[in-house]
Amino acid sequence: MTMVRFDHDGDNYQVSLKKEAENIFSAQIDDAALQIAIDAIDSHTLSINWDHIRHTVYVATDDNTIYVHLAGMQYAFKKTETGHSRHRHGGDGGAHAADEITAPMPGKILKVFVQEGQSVARNERLFIVEAMKMENEVKAPREGVVKQINFQENDLVSVGEPVVELEPPAEATDI
Repeated sequence: MTMVRFDHDGDNYQVSLKKEAENIFSAQIDDAALQIAIDAIDSHTLSINWDHIRHTVYVATDDNTIYVHLAGMQYAFKKTETGHSRHRHGGDGGAHAADEITAPMPGKILKVFVQEGQSVARNERLFIVEAMKMENEVKAPREGVVKQINFQENDLVSVGEPVVELEPPAEATDI
């Protein structure tokens, strides 16, 4: 299950999504629960069915903001906090953006090839994100050690969310 907090027009919303079946999700927005069917039309267009009404939704993202165009209205939702069963809050604050390997597109984590503490080489496979039956394999941009894995297989991710965090490889020491 993926949980995210968004701000919109000064109001804060907690949103969680859980995949129940192919294209069927349980969604909870604050205290309101609903079942929705989502079909991707293209990388920025979704067909969403809820309350027996089909809606075409256009989505774009920019850093921590999701822009939604629905029924002639435009909405901007700013991501304020992420909560996830595998996401660890806090830390030493030393992580750099280049050390966070992020989801290149919204979708489902299809496969994770690494484990925390594992050494990886440049261009080694880290994970696969699937969206609209298309798979995007993400590789390590450099050598390092997997410091943290924030999502597991079958979890949903948004574009730009850090899936794997790398730290520099341990220095070789002379004995």
